[in-house]
Amino acid sequence: ILFSERLLKLQSQEYSHEASGLRSLKNACLRLLCQVDNPKAFELATRQFKNATNMTEEIGALSALNHFDSKARTETFQSFYEKWKKETLVINKWLSLQAACPGGNPLARVQKTSLDSVFDKNNPNKIYDLFYRFGFDNLSGFHNKSGQAYEFLVDQILDIDSRNPQVAARLVSIFNHWKKFDPTRKDLMKTQITRIVETKNLSNNVFEIASRALN
Repeated sequence: ILFSERLLKLQSQEYSHEASGLRSLKNACLRLLCQVDNPKAFELATRQFKNATNMTEEIGALSALNHFDSKARTETFQSFYEKWKKETLVINKWLSLQAACPGGNPLARVQKTSLDSVFDKNNPNKIYDLFYRFGFDNLSGFHNKSGQAYEFLVDQILDIDSRNPQVAARLVSIFNHWKKFDPTRKDLMKTQITRIVETKNLSNNVFEIASRALN
């Protein structure tokens, strides 16, 4: 902790390789410290966010806080949201972090985020940053034994397929490795993939990926 406190004081607005390396080191240290539910580490990450002079430091602080659903995370994420909600490319980073957070109730968080005004269900990048990241990056959240996340994702796939089959097909690929999971999760995923294949008026793109995964 003491080493990290000294490290976080080394602010640099330069854009040299050395300065970039220092920022990466600081963010790596923060992520490691925040892997343990330690209020002191959360305080360091919050301090970096408040004192950040560039996007790398802001996102680094958010990433460090993203492992636990803490008060520090909630307040920092809300602050970032209010600051950048009108900047599409920046807020996409916020979407992907919301999708990846394993703490609390990940599915409920993704469902709530999908209803936020910053999310556009017709924008491929936003779809990937929220739904695709949830399926690939949030293993504990997406693969909860309830199977509700599988059902939710298939609902999104079928909805998106009517507008953008290519994007929907990429989301289906999240299920490609369903056979490698335990029996409970395998059965739940198989049920949802079968639901896709048996849907009427399905695009060729989605049918091909889903049927290939199923067989």
